[in-house]
Amino acid sequence: MSNKNNVNQLIDILKTTNDPNERNEVAIRLSDLRCNEAVPFVLELIKDSNCENNRGTLIYSLRNLALFEDQLMELLPLLNDGNFEVRCEVYELLKCYTDILKNNNKFKAAIEKMIDEEDHKLFVLEELYDNLTLSNKESEKDYPYNQFENSELWSIVKDCLNDLIDNQDIEITTKEEYVVGYLCKMIAERK
Repeated sequence: MSNKNNVNQLIDILKTTNDPNERNEVAIRLSDLRCNEAVPFVLELIKDSNCENNRGTLIYSLRNLALFEDQLMELLPLLNDGNFEVRCEVYELLKCYTDILKNNNKFKAAIEKMIDEEDHKLFVLEELYDNLTLSNKESEKDYPYNQFENSELWSIVKDCLNDLIDNQDIEITTKEEYVVGYLCKMIAERK
């Protein structure tokens, strides 16, 4: 069976199963496959009231997938409304997108509003807001590979790494840009 057929079959199971364990297993499998086509279906399930007590793993499965800013906005209310696992998973997911969300004033305003409301349940909202409002200069101190981004070397290394991930030859647990940056740095030092 081709990989595309396998992905389509998994998405069909994700959309139709009523078994939370099977749904979670399929969501994780699609995440491992880096199947971005699954994002809308996973988000739909997260918002589905029938899945209310089984959303943590679904949110976790989004970590390996590419989300748009408006999709991240959809998850923001879960920082208040979700159970502890859901709130933590949303927080961890949003932390992965801090660099992208820094320039999104609508997102920052939504978090600011949640902080101002005294009933927010997750103290890390302030930390998330602080991360979003750091100046670029402050955030660059923590990221040592800026000089390689947008270079031809970066592009080549990133493509090679993604091929290995897509072929399931390797699995990375660190943010991809740190792996790509480190490899670029090592190659540049050996030239």
